Amino acid sequence: VVVPKGRTIGSKVLTVKANNTFCTAGAIAVDHKVLSESGRILLLHLTDVCMENLTFSSGDKRIVTHWTKGQLLARRGTADFTLTLSPGKWKLYALQSTGKRLKEISFAYKDGKINFKAQTGIFKNEAVFAYELIRQ
Repeated sequence: VVVPKGRTIGSKVLTVKANNTFCTAGAIAVDHKVLSESGRILLLHLTDVCMENLTFSSGDKRIVTHWTKGQLLARRGTADFTLTLSPGKWKLYALQSTGKRLKEISFAYKDGKINFKAQTGIFKNEAVFAYELIRQ
């Protein structure tokens, strides 16, 4: 889903509130189960992302006039994620863009709901766009 700044959009399983900028958010079961019963979920939190020194024909960023190679840049943003999932012992990891686990992230679990704050700028030199939620 694309969530405008300050808005909350949700479904039976996933609700996302975009705090300080718009975001694209998603939850994908990667173990071939329905999302509410999954034991391994990829969570996405994407803000405005592009390569450094990329140039556009106008401010709306629809037409690229100069392609470049460089560091991936991301607008700093936070979003509150709530997932309604079946009980279990859960762990949440922030991921590199390669999929490698960076660090375990804390979250709250109450009344069958997992709540955490996704942050693109959680680490100083590494933008985070994805998280892995696993049931142990």
